[in-house]
Amino acid sequence: MANKNKENIVELYKQAISAFNNRDIEKEINFFAEDYVDHFNKISGRDELRQFVDVYIKAFPDIKRTIEDILVEGNKVANRYRVKGIHQGEFMGIAPTGKKVEVNGIVISRFEDGLIAEEWDLWDTDSFLKQLGLKEFPV
Repeated sequence: MANKNKENIVELYKQAISAFNNRDIEKEINFFAEDYVDHFNKISGRDELRQFVDVYIKAFPDIKRTIEDILVEGNKVANRYRVKGIHQGEFMGIAPTGKKVEVNGIVISRFEDGLIAEEWDLWDTDSFLKQLGLKEFPV
């Protein structure tokens, strides 16, 4: 039974990332609980998540996320990922640079009732900023 639960969680997680990569944002959002919380990005709920994702997709319309490693323990998934894209749209007030970015990160996702309820994300923001030619995130 434990292995079946792991398989189900991994499959749901992969489907959510696939929906993101295919720009089916509404499908992706439906993998998250209504009261979803992202502790790193300070996101609460699906509406804030939708806005957050929209910012990145507009700035990096070709953005793709790949799973490098994935581990499941109980109702939590640990995922080491890579994100790649070209800065083609405004991002936090920064005009498009045309620069390629590639960023690595690790996220722990807690599932509840088959949905992602909570996440702790840590990604290489320093590398991301340097690739865009910035020293810090604009305010």
